[in-house]
Amino acid sequence: MYLAQIGSALRGARRTMGLTQAELATKVGLSRTTINQLECGTLSDLGVRKLNEVLACVGLEFDIVPSMPQARRIDRDYLRLACISANVSFREPISPDTLAKALLSGKAPPDQHPHLRVVFDEVPDPIFDGLIDQVSHWGKPERIRDNVEAVGQAIHSRRYPS
Repeated sequence: MYLAQIGSALRGARRTMGLTQAELATKVGLSRTTINQLECGTLSDLGVRKLNEVLACVGLEFDIVPSMPQARRIDRDYLRLACISANVSFREPISPDTLAKALLSGKAPPDQHPHLRVVFDEVPDPIFDGLIDQVSHWGKPERIRDNVEAVGQAIHSRRYPS
C-alpha cells in the first residue's frame, strides 16, 4: 500500500464523519497542513504510531495481509512497473512513493529528473496511461493531469514539451 492510498481512504472516512481537516488535526495533535499533505499523498513521512492514531480517529486501521504474487502485482501496479522500468539504467532507484508524490504534487525532485524522463519518454504508452490512471484514484483527476504536465515540462519531457 502506498501513502497516497492511505491518504485517499483517510479523506473519505474523514468526510463521512463530517470532520474538517482542522478538526481532525486538533483531535490527533497534528497541523491541518500535515493532514492535508497526508490526504494528498505528498507527506514525506509520518510515524506509524501517529498514522495509526489518525486512522483510528476516523474509524480506520492497518491490516496486515499476504502480498500478491509478484507476477500478478506487476500486472496491476503500474506505479511499480514504471519504477522498475526507470530503475534499469540507474544505480540509485526511484521508489513508487517518490514517483507518486511527484505526480500528485506536480514537483519533480531535481535528483530524480533522469528517472522521471525515462518514465515519461521511454515507458510504453499503455503503462504510462495506467500509471496516470492509478495515481488519479488518489486525487482529483483534473489536478493530477495538470501536475503530470507540470512534471513533464520541468524535466523537459518529449511527451509534454514546454
